[in-house]
Amino acid sequence: MQCSETCTTRAIVVLPPKFRRIVYLRCWRDLSFTEIGHLLKMPEATAKTYFYRARPLLGAALASSVQSASAS
Repeated sequence: MQCSETCTTRAIVVLPPKFRRIVYLRCWRDLSFTEIGHLLKMPEATAKTYFYRARPLLGAALASSVQSASAS
């Protein structure tokens, strides 16, 4: 089963807020890490770190979301 937008949204919602904001701005708003850092008043390196730390959490949440969707 392919994950729908609903699965993706569920996966993002479970991320910690500091990671969720960065993933949203990077993936949906297509902002650079420089722009994200400026917008959130943090160094660019911090924005990158949060994004890359969020990736494994997002992957696990997506896997869980897909499993629960296919069980329904």
